[in-house]
Amino acid sequence: KAEVAARVDFSGVGIDLATAAPSPAAIGAAVDRVREDDRYRAAAARLRSAIAASAPIDAIANALKRCCGA
Repeated sequence: KAEVAARVDFSGVGIDLATAAPSPAAIGAAVDRVREDDRYRAAAARLRSAIAASAPIDAIANALKRCCGA
């Protein structure tokens, strides 16, 4: 999906090929670029840490409290 690809690209963890039907060559080139460029690995590590540090249940509970006025 275009929205997911845009988020992946924005976060720096991957490449948005900007097409619904990329060619095999474009996919291969993107894979090679991601595997060879340490910036993608570093961005993935930052995202992994942010996810690990998050508290999704607490966030949901707080959102429900705000929504319901509790």
